[in-house]
Amino acid sequence: LPNKIRRGKKEEVRPCIRCLHCHAIVEEGHLACAVNPEAGREFRLGNLPKAEISQNVVVIGGGVGGMQAAITAAERGHNVTILEKTGMLGGVMGFTRFDEIKKDTLRYVNYLIARIKSLNISVCLDTEATREMIDELNPYAIIVAVGAEIIRPDIKGIEKAVHVLEGYEKRQNLGNRVIIIGGGLAGCEAALCFAKEGKDVTVLEAEDKIARDANRRLFGSLMDFIGRYGVTVKTNTQCTEITDRGVIVKDKGGEHLIEADSILYAVGMKAKKEVAESFRGISADFVKIGDCVKPGKMMDAIHGGYFAARNID
Repeated sequence: LPNKIRRGKKEEVRPCIRCLHCHAIVEEGHLACAVNPEAGREFRLGNLPKAEISQNVVVIGGGVGGMQAAITAAERGHNVTILEKTGMLGGVMGFTRFDEIKKDTLRYVNYLIARIKSLNISVCLDTEATREMIDELNPYAIIVAVGAEIIRPDIKGIEKAVHVLEGYEKRQNLGNRVIIIGGGLAGCEAALCFAKEGKDVTVLEAEDKIARDANRRLFGSLMDFIGRYGVTVKTNTQCTEITDRGVIVKDKGGEHLIEADSILYAVGMKAKKEVAESFRGISADFVKIGDCVKPGKMMDAIHGGYFAARNID
């Protein structure tokens, strides 16, 4: 970091996203960083190897994992093309534009985008990849990072609800009383965003604990903020129906209605395995990374992208 700043390359300094992964894992005797795959592995990895021959590398998907893969491949000297079906890079992390709590993550996403521009990586937006299109690019290696699709819970009246990612963009129209079905990290962080804006937010979770996917350091901070901003959390609560007035739930008190102006849900994602596999066989070097393998955290996609590109022979 100091050397990059000393050399006038401040834009290459990788921003911390304050996920506290480093704090949580160091207590287990390890050293690692969610956004720097080399941290804690410097001695074993050595310098990033330069490619003996510059090859064509195609990255399908412009989320954080795909961008990291493209950056690493380009830093090694390969010719890289990103195919992104939407009109912007960032993937699901695009919601950070609407959440002040996620300003550090947004800074990191913008860092990746800036690195892609500085490395002259070819980016094709609004471009849904096809086998024919990729074949024309004559790739030596294909890295697939097409992500996951939203799971829509099987609840009567679910058409009256929207996913939290859509809720971020439409939050001005959500009304004051908001219910979020699903108490994972995604649901809890959305609850904090809306609660900070003054909304009355309730999180409904079918299991006995929320934010099971948060590391223990982040969990403590998360619970502190949930209490501070008055988010109501109801665990062991099963949603049975969504009505025009709110959500009918079943808990230890029986079945009853919780009224709300808007209903959101965040009950998980499903890997786009079939989409990812549809690109197999175009090139000998084919790697899937991130959520299209198994829905996970940013760290999984970033580390997967880095090593997929590093391992191109």
